[in-house]
Amino acid sequence: MVTATRTTSDASTFAHLLDTVLALSETSPICLCLIQNGYIDLSSFLGIYENELESLEYIPLPIDQEVVPLSARLLMAHWQLLRYFLRWIRQLSHENGGTLSNYELISLATDDFSLHRRSSSVHMPEPPSAPTQRSTSTLTTTTNSSCSAVADFKRGVKQDKTHYPVLKDDRYWDNFYRTFVVTAVSHNVDNVLDPAFC
Repeated sequence: MVTATRTTSDASTFAHLLDTVLALSETSPICLCLIQNGYIDLSSFLGIYENELESLEYIPLPIDQEVVPLSARLLMAHWQLLRYFLRWIRQLSHENGGTLSNYELISLATDDFSLHRRSSSVHMPEPPSAPTQRSTSTLTTTTNSSCSAVADFKRGVKQDKTHYPVLKDDRYWDNFYRTFVVTAVSHNVDNVLDPAFC
């Protein structure tokens, strides 16, 4: 379950990225491949290099109990999905001016990623991972540009009460709560979920 605090754990953030943003089940080839190759936490997952994706192999779940499945590679669609996702996270980090916090990663949604995949920026080269030597004026301009991009994004998010889910049955509490928190974070009104907020 995703919590509404600014100290969200790596484990819940990692689960949110796989379950909610990428919409992967635990038995999907991508999840099996990540686990079998040791990408079992947030840091290792976000640290995957693009050139590693094509060579990742995994052992599929057996269909027949008597037949042991052979090692297989991810399909091109699978590693492309991971490539687009990792590029998107790096692009957001670059625009943010540094690594995204768990709190910022939790606020990401499937729709945001879908829009990114359909955009032309997917086919652009990856943004630089480390800043190069620049003059102070260039650095200031870049920082102001990043701040305005974040401000533009926040202004572009329409705060509408119809975006919030309605809990009709207690057995759907986990999904309701997760969606509710993510919506509140994207609307920038998540402070009301903090009991210490006055």
